[in-house]
Amino acid sequence: SGLVVRNRKTKTHSLYKHQHRQETTARSLSQHTEKLQEYRKQYYLANSQKQKEKAKSYREAHPQKIQEYRKQYYLANSQKQKEKAKSYREAHPQKIQEYRKQYYLANSQKQKEQARNYREANRQKIAEYREAHKEEKREYMKNYNQEKREVVLERKDCIMHKLQRR
Repeated sequence: SGLVVRNRKTKTHSLYKHQHRQETTARSLSQHTEKLQEYRKQYYLANSQKQKEKAKSYREAHPQKIQEYRKQYYLANSQKQKEKAKSYREAHPQKIQEYRKQYYLANSQKQKEQARNYREANRQKIAEYREAHKEEKREYMKNYNQEKREVVLERKDCIMHKLQRR
């Protein structure tokens, strides 16, 4: 039975030591957290400042290299995007057709709505414009109808000529 007590004491002692270690660590961490945060802040600030300066001096020293890199990057990227788009179009023609249909429907609805709103808002202006340009419109329509009549007569003449030749 002495052995059992001894083990129990050892267990208790080791639990106590473990708990004490945890508390000490937690206490020291909480004491140094602010110092750590301040240090990190300063470190990252200084580091980012250095990197910015490095990048700036590199850009100033090698504008041609950077331009060439961008050109290559954008070329490669646009090529990839074109290929992606092409493969998507080939894979989903139905989806694209449906999307276009919806888009054009929505767009035409929007345009109709805008036109209606414009007409309602500017009814007076429109009436004044029509009144001012009434004579021009009458003249235009007269000429338009005359041209139409001439085209119809030419067609009739052509048809009659073909019929007479037979």
